[in-house]
Amino acid sequence: MQADFDAINFASAPPSRPLPAIRLADARYASQFYVNPTSRLTPISGAFPCVYLGLTKQTAICEVMGDKFYLTRTRKLAVHAIASRHAQRLGFLKTPLPALNLCNWTDPGMRLSSGIDSSAIMALNFKITRTWAERVARHPANFDGICYRSRHTDEPCLVLWLRPGGRRLDRELNFSDAGAFLSSPDAYAAAARCQVRLAFI
Repeated sequence: MQADFDAINFASAPPSRPLPAIRLADARYASQFYVNPTSRLTPISGAFPCVYLGLTKQTAICEVMGDKFYLTRTRKLAVHAIASRHAQRLGFLKTPLPALNLCNWTDPGMRLSSGIDSSAIMALNFKITRTWAERVARHPANFDGICYRSRHTDEPCLVLWLRPGGRRLDRELNFSDAGAFLSSPDAYAAAARCQVRLAFI
């Protein structure tokens, strides 16, 4: 229950530096913050537009495409074809991340305080992970987001959100365009490491 979770007093645990600052996002959305119901830690209510950041291009790419890469490999397909009508684009944060109030799931103390174990964070059923994200987003500590580890590379990642009536992180964060996914050498390198060859349709 949310009320039970709200009663938890989280110990402060800032994430280690450097912080993630690279995103891979859907080009359809003008803002870097949007609600994607297929993303692991987008709060399940749909009331919190999110932006996801990876520490490296490879992690940012794998957070979006990693499951598709592995599914392709397990089906023993030679080519992973991606419809590029709405192309994914990489972006770099132009300026350092501002001070953030984060629920740091990479910190053992905060994990113990929250009662959230690895099986909940890494669950393949996104209803579970998105419900936990909802609990964190609505906690009275007013977290700006969650610091977590990538399922694919184990590097730190961030999900940041816009709380209704709260802090306007979309005005504090500015991204420079780093090019299309389909022309990124890092995309092909990440796919190759997953033993998948990319092709675009």
